[in-house]
Amino acid sequence: MKLVILIPAFNEEKSLGKVLKTIPAKVKGFDKSEVLVVNDGSTDKTEFVARQGKAKVVTHQANQGLGMAFRTGINHALKMGADVIVNIDGDGQFNPQDIPLLTDPILS
Repeated sequence: MKLVILIPAFNEEKSLGKVLKTIPAKVKGFDKSEVLVVNDGSTDKTEFVARQGKAKVVTHQANQGLGMAFRTGINHALKMGADVIVNIDGDGQFNPQDIPLLTDPILS
């Protein structure tokens, strides 16, 4: 099974690197996990930070808002072959260490 961790981001260069570093490398129950950052028209170095953090990146040329970034991310994650998608924020609002708590009930 494949897990895609989706992070919509707009001007998150200052916090995104830390978020990416705290995402678990392996999540129980999944053969593979990948991180997808939707760079929603950021004017800072969000895309650079995401790529440095080994995330796959999809970029909107202009800010389209969280709803469209989420929609783009879901569509792209499905094209990546995601069996499960977990959405977190690029500003650290959600603790990436909680990802297994979100996926455990799905796997059960």
